[in-house]
Amino acid sequence: MKIHDIKIKEKFVQGIEIPLKNATLILIVAPKGYIACGYWSMQSAEKFGDVACIVRGVKNIDALLKAKIEEVSPAAEKIGLKKGMSAVKALEKML
Repeated sequence: MKIHDIKIKEKFVQGIEIPLKNATLILIVAPKGYIACGYWSMQSAEKFGDVACIVRGVKNIDALLKAKIEEVSPAAEKIGLKKGMSAVKALEKML
């Protein structure tokens, strides 16, 4: 497992990479929510009322930071997160 401290607008969020047998689980956690790779379930995020975004096709934290958001939870929509938004912009709104 790799843990990364990522600076966004003078604050830090935490990136986590967990290598599995066939894929790597990737997640960035901010104070108000998180962005995860497509391995994560949006259904679970919705069930728990999480501010969550999903990106796809990423293999590491750097790729996630360059990705566009593909799915947002209802709670994420309420704070202004949208499909197509850059991951960095989404993280800024989660600070």
